[in-house]
Amino acid sequence: MPTKLNRKAYEQLIAEDIAWLELVAQNDTSERHHIIDVLKGSIEYYYSYPDRERRVKEAAKKLLKFKLEWTVDKERFPEFFKEGYEEGDEKCHFLSESILYLLFGKEDARTIIALVENVIREAGVDVNELHAEIYDEEQFDKNPIL
Repeated sequence: MPTKLNRKAYEQLIAEDIAWLELVAQNDTSERHHIIDVLKGSIEYYYSYPDRERRVKEAAKKLLKFKLEWTVDKERFPEFFKEGYEEGDEKCHFLSESILYLLFGKEDARTIIALVENVIREAGVDVNELHAEIYDEEQFDKNPIL
């Protein structure tokens, strides 16, 4: 079963093919130019992702919405249910302050959140807009409009 080359390896392969065509081709024909153009175009054909932005946004949304099957046990983690606790916090998204503060402490939790949000931003997704979409979807799930 053939494996798919990464983009860099494929570009190198195409460059070598084009160099070979230019070396051995005796005539400068429109057919040879067409073959070279097709080879060059194949890089974008095989390695560009027209729906990349949508797919990255959906992946980021899934990451931010991820919830653990595990919930916080009141007897095991009584400190979670003290100051600042709101009903339902124990069922928050894994990457929420509520859960991460409990697991890692305030500073490490904020660092984790910032690192994840930076990766999402670098992928070209507006994190604030994504959080707003998640909030809107969850509000709709709680109170669907019929």
